[in-house]
Amino acid sequence: MYWIGSTQPKFPPPEKLEQSPLLNAAAQSGLDEMGVLWYGSPGNGKTTAMLRAWQHIDKRQGGSTSMRIRHPWLDKRALWTQASEYCRDVNSEIEHYRKWPDFDTNYSATGLATVVPCLFFDDLGTEKLTDHNSETISSLIDSRYRRELPTWFTTNLEPTELAQRYGDRTISRLAAICEFVAVDGDDRRMRKYVA
Repeated sequence: MYWIGSTQPKFPPPEKLEQSPLLNAAAQSGLDEMGVLWYGSPGNGKTTAMLRAWQHIDKRQGGSTSMRIRHPWLDKRALWTQASEYCRDVNSEIEHYRKWPDFDTNYSATGLATVVPCLFFDDLGTEKLTDHNSETISSLIDSRYRRELPTWFTTNLEPTELAQRYGDRTISRLAAICEFVAVDGDDRRMRKYVA
């Protein structure tokens, strides 16, 4: 398993992984390689559910070690990225293109994310709201839709808010490659502060 950006996904300790229908569904989505988009308020377990799906993909592929890469990917790999870091990396690559016209996209964040067999995309909608970033995300979703590649997402935005941000065409494609799952509940990270 690999990630792009500076944020390495961290698995919670096993005792912190609650046995909930959400995590069981995530495990099944990992085994079946079905794309899922988890949406809901912060802190209710969406990223943990996606980590569980990733864990099952990892076991299925032989338990390869996570590492940040800038070399060609191998088949049967999964990639993890976070929305704002992905957009930042894409912008950085554009600067590379300007300096080095022979820059190989097979070594790039954009090249990997569009073709990697399994993509896990955390915090959709947290990237800075610019036309360029919206276009970057829409292009990624379109590429994975055309290749029919399993993709998992988490977001704090409702589907209607995603449509306003990225356009109806992009959300239609997202619905074609992902099952939309609403996640309710209180912010687990804030429980210790609530009396």
